[in-house]
Amino acid sequence: MHPGAVILGYEMDPENFELAQVNCRNFDKVTIFNNAIWTEKSIVEYNKDIRTDAFSINKELHTGSGINAVSIADIINDNKLTSIDFLKMDIEGAEIEIFKADISWLQKVLSLNIEFHNVSDVGLKRYVNLLQDNGFNAWKSKQHWCAIEAVKI
Repeated sequence: MHPGAVILGYEMDPENFELAQVNCRNFDKVTIFNNAIWTEKSIVEYNKDIRTDAFSINKELHTGSGINAVSIADIINDNKLTSIDFLKMDIEGAEIEIFKADISWLQKVLSLNIEFHNVSDVGLKRYVNLLQDNGFNAWKSKQHWCAIEAVKI
């Protein structure tokens, strides 16, 4: 549908990263990075449990696997992005920390879909309001019970 689109994907788990690279090998405008998304450039640890494919960043314990992390502002700067047409975020709970930090990167985003983890309906409403306060028309997704969709007004 959008032949000129450039797609950047970020996957923190090396095995999932390799699978994403294989799945995207025939798309020349798709680049996958083996990084976690976090509040800043750093090394983060994450829980790698063989019983699940959803790994989460571990801020407290130092028993997980380590990976380089980047912030969304870093992604924008490193890739010289002037805007992001669509941002999809499903980062297993790290979105909470990202939204506690500097969210000025939202100014560059035109539309988004963010899956929030461990958030009640009341908490989800707070994020809807936060996005609305930042120039978006935002609503709880009808496709996923804990996701928010938003478009720039």
